[in-house]
Amino acid sequence: MKIFALLHIATLISFTSFSQNWQLQFTAPGVEFNHLNFTDQNTGYAFGDSSVNGIFIKGLVLKTTDHGATWSELNFGSPNNRIFNSCILNGTEIYAAGRNAAGGGNSGLFVKSMDAGNTWSNTSIFSERLFSIGFNTSSTGWVGGKNGFLSATSDGGSTWSSAINLTSEDVLDIEFFNSQTGLIACGGGELFRTTNGGITWTLVNSATGEDLNSISIFNNECWIAGAAGTVIYSSDQGNTFSLLNTGTPLDLFTISFYDSVNGFAAGPAGFMINSANGGGSFAAYPSNCAYDISSMKIINGNSGWFCNIEGEIFTLDNPTSLPPSVGDKSHFVLTPNPAINMIKISGDLKVLFFNIYDILGNKVMTNQYMIQQQSVDISNLKEGVYFIEIVGETQSETKKFIKG
Repeated sequence: MKIFALLHIATLISFTSFSQNWQLQFTAPGVEFNHLNFTDQNTGYAFGDSSVNGIFIKGLVLKTTDHGATWSELNFGSPNNRIFNSCILNGTEIYAAGRNAAGGGNSGLFVKSMDAGNTWSNTSIFSERLFSIGFNTSSTGWVGGKNGFLSATSDGGSTWSSAINLTSEDVLDIEFFNSQTGLIACGGGELFRTTNGGITWTLVNSATGEDLNSISIFNNECWIAGAAGTVIYSSDQGNTFSLLNTGTPLDLFTISFYDSVNGFAAGPAGFMINSANGGGSFAAYPSNCAYDISSMKIINGNSGWFCNIEGEIFTLDNPTSLPPSVGDKSHFVLTPNPAINMIKISGDLKVLFFNIYDILGNKVMTNQYMIQQQSVDISNLKEGVYFIEIVGETQSETKKFIKG
């Protein structure tokens, strides 16, 4: 086992955001990282290609068990295996898709490990190179790739179906909310949804015609990033989507939200944007990286990484001092949530005033209160997702709520 050495945007609303920097944590010379994935704040996998003077040598998989401080190369079969995407179930089951580069070929490749990367098996070859993979159970999964190629398995990848005819666009990402509901993101803004475990897929109105590159899911919400600065958002497991204002025309290759409020998206030449209000607004964020960011994974408010095409992996510095994530102790509580007519603000600080914004960042309500507990009439708001900015005497917080 080989051990590598450690080596024009305006926000619609001003919300508290990350104050930490991204810092270079690891470098693998001669490697182009395509994808990374983490199971928890300590254990992760990075997939890439090794080359010399621009000539492909082999594909590789690296693993860390110490928060990214060191990475070890895993033996995952033929050196011709090049991985572009992965999904991980139950912490130890890794399913990966990419390209078999034997003889300079472009055939698709599937491999899996059921023991956290120690051994790899079930190498399958497909007619088209693969860009995406999604498993909703240990048995049932899909791979997608070039020119609309899509295939399914019901036995953990031992056998695969004939090509499924959904689209002629490239299949760029596949993600599941649960065992029944999932999404397939494609080029040209095409987006498909299943609610029956993949038995049938239905075309969804994505609100865009741009390529959809990367899906990030948190509970029932999802964000999808794509070409020309596209980010679309759904609060109902992908049934309906709205187009968000990112303020950039640059392509976004990857996106990761670690809760319903905080997330990052990134693209070429180290470009990165950050949202601290669920996508209601975005602001440019310094990545301290000069190369295309290919993949990103934010686990929680304490742990995040991204990789680029020049063999670099970055992490958030001072991870123990990051702002509290959703679920951490806060000074204000909203009840009920979801709500129909009234929400109550309660807490241990006096509320000076509040502002309510819709998902697009438009202010829809404002008021002032000088008491610690107050009911707010939201009966005139349309159904949907909103953010309430609560300003107290010594602390301000932004909460998300749903008007039912």
